[in-house]
Amino acid sequence: MYEFLIFSLSMIFSCNSEQMCAVLFTVYIIFTIYLLKEKKIKPLIFIMLIISIISLIFIFACPGNKVRTKQEISLYFENFEDLSILNKVEISLVSTMQYFMFNFNIIYVIFTLLLLIRIYKKYENNLIAKAIVTVPFLLGIIFNVFGPILQSGFPEIYNGIAFMNTPNNASFAGNTDLGFTKSLIPVLLSGINLGLIIISVYLCFGNTKKSIVALLCILAGICTRMLMGFMPSVYVSGNRTQLIFIVSMLIVSVLLINEETKDVLKKYINILIVFEILTFMNNIALSLNVR
Repeated sequence: MYEFLIFSLSMIFSCNSEQMCAVLFTVYIIFTIYLLKEKKIKPLIFIMLIISIISLIFIFACPGNKVRTKQEISLYFENFEDLSILNKVEISLVSTMQYFMFNFNIIYVIFTLLLLIRIYKKYENNLIAKAIVTVPFLLGIIFNVFGPILQSGFPEIYNGIAFMNTPNNASFAGNTDLGFTKSLIPVLLSGINLGLIIISVYLCFGNTKKSIVALLCILAGICTRMLMGFMPSVYVSGNRTQLIFIVSMLIVSVLLINEETKDVLKKYINILIVFEILTFMNNIALSLNVR
C-alpha cells in the first residue's frame, strides 16, 4: 500500500509539468496496452495511467494556461500565432539540436561515442551502418571542438543558428528572403542528426525487447523537447527544457555500457579523458575568441 501512496503522490507532482505529463502518459498507455495483450492485471499501472489522463485534461482545460500563453506571446514571441505548423517544427529542430551540436555537451558526446563504438563492433563489414552512426558523432565534434575556427570561416551557418533561435525571426526554410544558410542548413543539419540518432539506437540493439525500451526512451526525450517549439516560451525557458532528453541519453548510454565487457569499459574511460582535455581546450579557445 505504501507503494501505491508514494507512486500516486509522485505521479501527481510530476504531471504538473506539461513535458513530464506527456512522457508519463505515453509510457503508461504503452505499458497498459502491453499488459492487456499479455492478459496481466497490474492495478498500480492502471492507477498511474488514470492520474496522467486526469492531469492532461486539467492542463488542456485550465483557463490559467490559456491566459499564460497569451501573456507569453505578447512578452516573448509576438508573431507566434502567425507561425505555421512547419515553422514550429523548424523551431523545435533547431532549438533542440543547437544545445547539443553547437554548445559543447559532454553527455551528447559520450552518448554518440557509445553508439559509434557499439555499431562499429557489431557491424564490422557494414559501411552504411557505420556511416549512419558516424555523422551524429562527427557533427558534435566538428561544431564543438573546432567551433571557433568554423565560426570565423563559415559565419553564415552560425549566424543562421542564432537567427533561427531568436523570437520573431523563425520562418519557413524555403523562404528565399532568409538566404540558404540562414534557414535551410540549420534545419537540415538538426533534422538529419536527430533521424540518424534514432536509427543508430535501433541498430545497436536490433530487433529485441531492449531495443523497444531504448527507442521509447530516446523518442520520449526528443518528443518532449520538440514540443517546446509549439510554445511561445521556447526561447526563454532556457536549457532546463532539455532535461528529459538528456536523461533519456543517459539511460540509453547505461544500456549500451551494460552490453560491454570490463576491458571495453577501460577503453571508454581513456577516451573520455581525451574528450575532457578537448573540452578544456575548447573552453580556452572560446574565452580567447570572446576577448
